[in-house]
Amino acid sequence: MRTAILLRVLVTLSRSGLLGVLLTLGACTSAHNPGQAVFGVGANDLGVLQDENYVSPGVMLEARGPRVWKQLRPIAGAQYSARRSLLGYAGAAYDFRLARQLFLTPSFSVGAFDRGSGKEVGSTHQFRSALELAYERHNGHRVGLVVQHVSNGNTVLPNPGTEAAYLTYSIPIR
Repeated sequence: MRTAILLRVLVTLSRSGLLGVLLTLGACTSAHNPGQAVFGVGANDLGVLQDENYVSPGVMLEARGPRVWKQLRPIAGAQYSARRSLLGYAGAAYDFRLARQLFLTPSFSVGAFDRGSGKEVGSTHQFRSALELAYERHNGHRVGLVVQHVSNGNTVLPNPGTEAAYLTYSIPIR
């Protein structure tokens, strides 16, 4: 079962071209410009914008590369739900410092979606927009909350979209 899940993650990431991004993000980091490894647990398919209810627990793993311009950084990640839905994505995130240890991070990504037994979202290609609010500890680790919306951007019908929320823990990659 675990091997099948891992194989689906690798196939989805390979199809969308994200496997190479994930493998190279860590190679570009430095002590002065670290990347981040983000782990999260939460709920997928919240149905905030629709009446349908497909809520299922999920996990996420995201790699954030070093800053490439001001606070802009590349990201690549994967999310998996208990309904065997899988999303692989790559894009960009920007850290806004709200206070000394408080960050607001919007991000936008494109990716590939494998429905599993989850919600029908209209197509394999998807767009992900997310917003994270995180507290950074003295050691650079962050604890946060991410809310996101995923849809095909009306490129095909249907386009129901789906929402998710995750509690996250980020570790600097040096």
